[in-house]
Amino acid sequence: MNPRKLISFFLPGSVLALLLLGSSMAVAGDQLETPKLEALALNARTPEQHAAVSRRFRLRAEALDAAAATHEANVRTLTRSAGAMVRKWPGMATGALRTERRKALEARRAAAECRRLSREHLQLSVEALGRGR
Repeated sequence: MNPRKLISFFLPGSVLALLLLGSSMAVAGDQLETPKLEALALNARTPEQHAAVSRRFRLRAEALDAAAATHEANVRTLTRSAGAMVRKWPGMATGALRTERRKALEARRAAAECRRLSREHLQLSVEALGRGR
C-alpha cells in the first residue's frame, strides 16, 4: 500500500485518540479534587469559607464548560468525517461519536450543577455576613 494512503488512513484516528486521551485525563484530574471540594463545602461555616467554596465551584464550572466545548468540537469533526449517513440516520453513529456527545452532555450538566452550588454558597456567605457571622 502507498505510504501516503497509510498516513492519511491512520492519522485522523490517532489524532482523535490523542484528543480523547487528553480530555479523559483532564476529567480524571478534576475527579481527584471532587472529594476535597465536597469536604470543604460541608465544613464551610464562615462567610470567607463559603466565598472560597463558591469561587472553587465557579472555577470548576468554567473548566467543565471548556471541556464540553472541546467535546462538542470533536463531535463536529467526527460528524463531518462520518458523512451524510450519520446526519440522515443518527443511530448509525460510531462509538467515538456517541461517546463524545455523551461526554459533552455530562460536562454541561456538571457545569450547571457547579454553577448552582456556587450561587448557593455565595448566598450562604452573604447571609452569614448579614447575621454578623
